[in-house]
Amino acid sequence: MVRRVLIVDEDAQQREDLTRWLHRDGFDVLLAESTEQAERALTGEVCAVVCAYHLRARDGVHLKESHQGIPFIFTIAGDRSQDEQEALEAGVFEILRWPIHPRRLVHLLRHAAQLTEMSSLVHQVRSQLGERFGFRSLVGTSRPMRNLVDRIRHVADTQATILIEGESGTETERIARILHQNNARHLGPFVPFHCEALPPGIGELELFGQEAGDRPGHPGKIRQARSGTLFLEEVDALPRNFQAGLLRLLETRRYCPVGSSKEVVADVRIIATTSKDLSELVQQGSFSRDLHFALSGILLRIPPLRERREDLCGLVQLLMTEIARENERPEPEITRGALGYLQAFEWPGNVRQLRSCLEQMILMGRNIVLDVPDLPEPILRPQKPVQGPRSLAGMTMAEIERVAIYQTLEKTGGNRRLTAQLLGIGLRTLHRKLGQYDLR
Repeated sequence: MVRRVLIVDEDAQQREDLTRWLHRDGFDVLLAESTEQAERALTGEVCAVVCAYHLRARDGVHLKESHQGIPFIFTIAGDRSQDEQEALEAGVFEILRWPIHPRRLVHLLRHAAQLTEMSSLVHQVRSQLGERFGFRSLVGTSRPMRNLVDRIRHVADTQATILIEGESGTETERIARILHQNNARHLGPFVPFHCEALPPGIGELELFGQEAGDRPGHPGKIRQARSGTLFLEEVDALPRNFQAGLLRLLETRRYCPVGSSKEVVADVRIIATTSKDLSELVQQGSFSRDLHFALSGILLRIPPLRERREDLCGLVQLLMTEIARENERPEPEITRGALGYLQAFEWPGNVRQLRSCLEQMILMGRNIVLDVPDLPEPILRPQKPVQGPRSLAGMTMAEIERVAIYQTLEKTGGNRRLTAQLLGIGLRTLHRKLGQYDLR
């Protein structure tokens, strides 16, 4: 905890008295006779400022307005109610009249030091959340990802219900947390509710809570998420008889706890995810048509990794940085050869599988530069090609060309001259495209 205090006062005796009292309690003290000196001192870290309200050049209020994040204690001589009013309007931490009681001052500064430390921790956490769940954490230059990021930016700061559709491993929860972190409710809780893991008969109790007469009841996830976001994960797994209560919640923002007939207002924003096509489940009769309509007013579809291969290099860099920081390891590099294998892999487990692969390489490897020998065996194993036009559906021409070059190189054992002949292109053209697609 920082215990450094800046004293700003033109009166030398008062500066001396204040310094003596604070040194007794273990505070470090910086001294300034004017706001100009104070501004220079405030380039360093302090936990509080003890400032005379009246200074010749500028009064203490102007200094306070320039440093809103630091607790200010104003000292005032005599009976100046007008000065006190102006100081309070400026957001001062406390006002003390001379003569000042040393114990009172020390008590206030201890409290100010604790608040400053808490504020610093909150700022650090917010910065980390912003780094992990800010828009910049959405890596991708592919058209599907650009479209997704654009839609997320448009709906993040609304109160609308959002349905996120994505295959297993596409990090639907990360998208949900980005939506929460960039919303007016970001100071409220983010409360997950795993629809797929509901024991029979427990789901409604967990979501809606329970009244228990005079005794404290079970609060339920909706109440826990008050002023924040309720995250319904795998909403397609909800039992049919459970869906009517959720539909009413979405339509009216009201619900009844289990065992009660009294409606409660739900002060939450709802974000749901699914890895299945809800319209198909509606046709099968396992999902309510009305609930489907209520959930999918705003639909965000996360493309699987195989549909945005050009994003993989940037995603690998982001994940390697995250993994290294989490495990207090130096940030590694990766060779083009290893990247080529990663880009050629189909990634049925999407980003989750890619992250697991990189974790294994970073934590089990001995070198700061990750290379082909560090790749897990399944990545090195030749994959069974999918025949027919379905394997090309949704791929750009650049992606198709890259796969053709890579597979031909594999077939020729890396013989570039033979690869160029089989592809019907010149050797110089092949070398240029190897650089273009990071296949060297």
